[in-house]
Amino acid sequence: MIKRLLVALWLLVLSTGLLLFIPLAGKAQPKTFRVLVVASRAKDHQKMIAAAKPFMEKMGADNNFTVDFTDDSSRINDKNLERYQVFVMLDLAPFDISYTQQAALKKFVEDGKGWVGIHA
Repeated sequence: MIKRLLVALWLLVLSTGLLLFIPLAGKAQPKTFRVLVVASRAKDHQKMIAAAKPFMEKMGADNNFTVDFTDDSSRINDKNLERYQVFVMLDLAPFDISYTQQAALKKFVEDGKGWVGIHA
C-alpha cells in the first residue's frame, strides 16, 4: 500500500518537474508550486491516509513546494483550483464528488495542470 503511494508520488515528481524545485544549498527558495490533496473520508482508508499526509507534507517541505491536504471535497472548484499546479485524489472515488466538482477537475486537467489518483 505505501509502496504504491511512493510510486505514484515519484511519478508525480517526474511528470511535473518537481525536482526543479529542490532548493540550492544554503539558499531559501520561495514556495511557488502548490499541490492540493483531497482525501477520502471513508473509514476503511483512514490508516493509509494518516500515513500519507505527513509523507506528502515532508516531500513538499524537502522539495520546496506547498501541499494543502484536506478531506473537504468542496475545495474542488474552478476558483480554488486556480491556485494549484497538481491535484491529488487520495482514495477519493469519482462518485464521491459532484458533477460540478468533476467538471472543475476536468477543466483543471484540460488547462494543462497535473492530476494524480492514488488508490490503496
